[in-house]
Amino acid sequence: MHKVLTLLLFFACTFSTVYAQGNYDEDCCIENPACDPCNSFWTDGWSIEGRGAAFIPLSNRFKNVYGDVLPEIQIEINKNIYCDWSIWANVGYLWKNGHSIGLDNKTRFEMAPISLGIKYYYTINDCWKAYLGVGAVYSLLHIHDDSSFVQRNVTKNEFGGVVKLGANYDINCNLYLDIFGDFRFQEFCFHSSSEASVTRNNANLNGFILGVGLGWKFGL
Repeated sequence: MHKVLTLLLFFACTFSTVYAQGNYDEDCCIENPACDPCNSFWTDGWSIEGRGAAFIPLSNRFKNVYGDVLPEIQIEINKNIYCDWSIWANVGYLWKNGHSIGLDNKTRFEMAPISLGIKYYYTINDCWKAYLGVGAVYSLLHIHDDSSFVQRNVTKNEFGGVVKLGANYDINCNLYLDIFGDFRFQEFCFHSSSEASVTRNNANLNGFILGVGLGWKFGL
């Protein structure tokens, strides 16, 4: 997974450098549309981004069942609200097949985190902007186990939080590359069930989210 992300990042950066040489318009990329009083709050300063990432959990118990790295895909929408401040909404999906500890029964993990928060951007130069953000997360979890000792299908939902750190590179006035490293706080508690003889362990899903995204700005 780490090698795949490295290759994706290399090709994205190579493409962006070549593309930007012929398409970069310095005048339109320096201006921040949210600082222009003539722009409309509702129609200007929007962007949408597709993201691919590796979720790296901290829990050893979780890693023993599902592995050290899980794939995650995301769609994120950003809206400038004032100069360097933006609000964002994100929907993700991560999944992995694994084997239970002990009896080695098959198990499948799926989670859909929905998050909302705020970002602050710091302009490094005409092409690069770094950002720091925080937000709340509401996650939907589904686990299927091929075991008669625990409940086969479990669905849970819990609140959590996320801290976002990254940098955007403007390929041109609309297209940009996002390199990010987030940290998500997320835990799930399970209780005994009449359908199973063994109570499921609580799930600690705190972990890092490292990846790259490609976005498009609207309303410049």
